[in-house]
Amino acid sequence: MEKTSKNCEIFKNFYYHLFERINFEFTEETGEKIKPYKDYEPNLLLIFCDQYQDEEVILDQLTKLLSGLIILQALPNANHRTAFRFVDLYFGFVCEGKMKTYKEAKNLYDEFYDKSKPNIDFEINHGALFDKKYMDAHHKMGINNHQKYSKELLEKIIETQSGMIEAVPFHRFITSLYQEGSSSNQTGSP
Repeated sequence: MEKTSKNCEIFKNFYYHLFERINFEFTEETGEKIKPYKDYEPNLLLIFCDQYQDEEVILDQLTKLLSGLIILQALPNANHRTAFRFVDLYFGFVCEGKMKTYKEAKNLYDEFYDKSKPNIDFEINHGALFDKKYMDAHHKMGINNHQKYSKELLEKIIETQSGMIEAVPFHRFITSLYQEGSSSNQTGSP
């Protein structure tokens, strides 16, 4: 359990660093900062990490990570962008895969966002995300729809050298983030 806790701290810090990097890039590009619309909730990232169960197939793993991180809404803003950046880094670690960037597939990302945002806002209760007692049919349907939208998008924007390969466990990826001594070179633009 101690290793999982250490991994989850690494994940929480790394994920927030990605958000800060995205905020920095946004400021460089526009001259403005991303405006927070809510408080940062680091405990949600820790719970997500601690409870995450791996998928065997890479597309299923990518879908579960992407959808789960977006639904979590743990960051003050840029939850979609940060989730995509994280999934892209994971995908690059697992194989010679590449995700199309927003500029390369703007219409696909915009279409996804148009479905994702209302689904999160109106169908999924964030406060009950980890409450097993609450998982009623409406809540579960909202999560399933979001995963469906996420998978549809990923099928269109990911490319691999060798097809759909086996997924690397999430916690193994997290452990790898700091094995090199620094993660700063891993948080650049996808």
